[in-house]
Order: sequence, then structure tokens, then C-alpha cells
Amino acid sequence: MSGSGVRPFQVAVGDDVLDDLQSRLERVRWPDEVPGAEGSWTYGTDLGYLQELVAYWRDGYDWRAQEKAINEFPQFRAEGRAGGGGGGQTRGARVNGGVWWGGWGWEGAGAVGVVGDRGSV
Repeated sequence: MSGSGVRPFQVAVGDDVLDDLQSRLERVRWPDEVPGAEGSWTYGTDLGYLQELVAYWRDGYDWRAQEKAINEFPQFRAEGRAGGGGGGQTRGARVNGGVWWGGWGWEGAGAVGVVGDRGSV
């Protein structure tokens, strides 16, 4: 496969994507709550909880700050015979610390772990 190999990667979500998300969160159409279900999860997600969560994503979540924090860690993308994937790694803060590693690839696949002595991370 041409173009195979590992290359650096950073999260970079376009303003148009975030603008679209903001617009969708502002236009949420809330269902009526089942009588007697207020504050419970009996019939699915508690409506009040979901409204608070959407309000946080709409008014309080700072995607750019999270994007910056994520990009503080070295990350990579790889292409191979089985398709694309990626991951990131960083060393523990202690001398001889383990290595944190996270990976993702095809749908449903992913792993996060510490390679090395867990006590030294």
C-alpha cells in the first residue's frame, strides 16, 4: 500500500464543525417527560440530566482548551494493510517511569494502557 507509515498527528477540529455542533445544541427539541418519571431513569435518560448536559456542552465546554490539552501529548497516525489507526504515548514523570500508550483504529477498537512497571509511573 503506498503512503504507508507513521506520521505525527494533532487534533484539529474545524470551526465549521464546532459552529454546526453549537447550532444543533441550540436547536434541541426536547420531548415531553413521562408523567411521574421526573428525576428518574425508569423510561430512559432523565430529561433534567440530559438538559443539564446539553447546556454544559452548549454554554460551558471549551473545546479549544481540550484540543490544546490533547495536543500536548505526542500522537501519531499510521496506515497499513488493515487500514488506518493512530495512538499516542508519553513517558511517566518518574525516573524509569512506564510509558502511557493509547491507540485507536477501526470502529470499536481501542486500547489504553501503561507499558512497564506500573509502580514507577
